[in-house]
Amino acid sequence: MQYIRTDLNRALCCNTYSTEHVSVSDVREAVSHLKAHKRDGCTGLESDYIINAGDDCLMHVALLLNAIISHGALPDSFLNSTIIPIPKARNVSMCESANYRGIALSSIYFKIVDNIVLHKYSAHLSK
Repeated sequence: MQYIRTDLNRALCCNTYSTEHVSVSDVREAVSHLKAHKRDGCTGLESDYIINAGDDCLMHVALLLNAIISHGALPDSFLNSTIIPIPKARNVSMCESANYRGIALSSIYFKIVDNIVLHKYSAHLSK
């Protein structure tokens, strides 16, 4: 992470950062890395809806992400997540909070953005 942070800071300080737009193929690649049957904690959207969507839907997602990049504003719903308590084991007391662990259900759109950034940055590092 420190290498990524240093590389990005150097690129931003030296004005070598170029705005790359998100294409439909970028969205399609990011969607291919989503896990099936996963639910969005805030809106009730499921990953299967996006995974099985056609190119028209993926085009609209790409347009949305390009609008986010060009305006520099991210909807609050992208940053929301819901914490769900999961019991650590079956044979423990369910009355004690120490016997639970929390998992966060993040926005499906944020997961797509995360996959695009990871894919583009790993492609940038491999050059």
